Amino acid sequence: MFLIPASESLREIRQVIADEVKKQFQEQKHQTGGERLYYVNQIAQMLHKSHKTVKKMVVAGILRSTKNGMIPESAIEEFLRGK
Repeated sequence: MFLIPASESLREIRQVIADEVKKQFQEQKHQTGGERLYYVNQIAQMLHKSHKTVKKMVVAGILRSTKNGMIPESAIEEFLRGK
């Protein structure tokens, strides 16, 4: 059995988390072409709609979203242009 100092364990855990966040960010950036992403709540505030209404718009296909539920800026622009 090996004992690792707590500071090294914590450093390793932080590195694993940082690597995972970076990986997810890169994947998200690839999926959206690097454009800005918004949460449903942010879009609801922008459009002066409720969270529930925006969520229904995503489910109905009126607003595009990523796999993780984020809404790309281009989807908002398309919606506002009426596409």
